[in-house]
Amino acid sequence: EPNSTVARTTLRRHLRLDDGLIACESNAWCSAVPEFHRAAAVLPGCRVLRILDPLETLITFIGSANNNIKRNMQMVKALCAHLQENWLGSDALGGEHHRFPTVDQLITLSEQQLWELGWGYRAPRVYKVARQLHERGGEPFLKALEPMTEKAAREALCELCGVGRKVADCVLLFGYGHDGCVPVDTHCL
Repeated sequence: EPNSTVARTTLRRHLRLDDGLIACESNAWCSAVPEFHRAAAVLPGCRVLRILDPLETLITFIGSANNNIKRNMQMVKALCAHLQENWLGSDALGGEHHRFPTVDQLITLSEQQLWELGWGYRAPRVYKVARQLHERGGEPFLKALEPMTEKAAREALCELCGVGRKVADCVLLFGYGHDGCVPVDTHCL
């Protein structure tokens, strides 16, 4: 039986309910994305969700390069399902759920296995970044980015394979709550 207090705390952190953010006060977002300003006027209190696992955030955004959301989520799902020891259970509709792999689990995968799991040309990037993270201490390296300034954290992320400015900004926004990061996409121009 899950602990309801822990579950509530986790959900509040994911939804960023305790951040006190009001979307229309985010000058970086409103000036970079006019559509966001209009949405914030209609939906005050709008927040950017936070992905609670920095590793999941990083790998998912590496996988997002030249990809659509549905395809990216299929890749992530295949990666998670490949590691049966991470199985969490099934839902009422028969959907299988798995925990995201750890750095130690990712380094056990070959580049070929990543290709077979649907990661395509991104497979070598994920393969290499897993090893870079392992060399830097794994998940504690990613956790250590949290108190850093946006600039310092971005620089550390950009040293990793497959991480440029846009992916780093996505990771900082969705994984670390750096609301000043506005990942510029061609859809916003």
